[in-house]
Amino acid sequence: MGILDIFRRGPKNKKQVMTLNGWSAFYSQFGSDIYASDVVQQAIKCIVDEMKKLRPQHIIEKGADPVPAKNSRLQRILDAPNPTMTTAEFVEKVTWLLLLNYNAFIIPTYYTWTDPTTGEERRQYEALYPIQPMTVDFIEDAAG
Repeated sequence: MGILDIFRRGPKNKKQVMTLNGWSAFYSQFGSDIYASDVVQQAIKCIVDEMKKLRPQHIIEKGADPVPAKNSRLQRILDAPNPTMTTAEFVEKVTWLLLLNYNAFIIPTYYTWTDPTTGEERRQYEALYPIQPMTVDFIEDAAG
């Protein structure tokens, strides 16, 4: 049987093939929204369940070597992103948003002050919140 034999007309008395467990094989298309399929949702859930096992880590460079910054303020935010979420829940939510919407937005909350010794504006991060906005406008400030 050649590859082109599948296009030839065969006998009209065809019957549906049974699977090994005795059920009939049934296949259908997803339609216009592939993410509405429970199979796709389950595949995404498997990815999310593995991603939430990860622990984000703040890395600094000392010379040419990357070193984990264990007691940094940023690491404390990564360990407890906001008052209502654990790190695993935060990573899970961000991964769901990324895989379902092809984008993920995180709003950091922080306060600023001017360093009296250098005169530079500094930031103290307090929390990270994943959001799912209805619309997003990208704008540029006066500083570019």
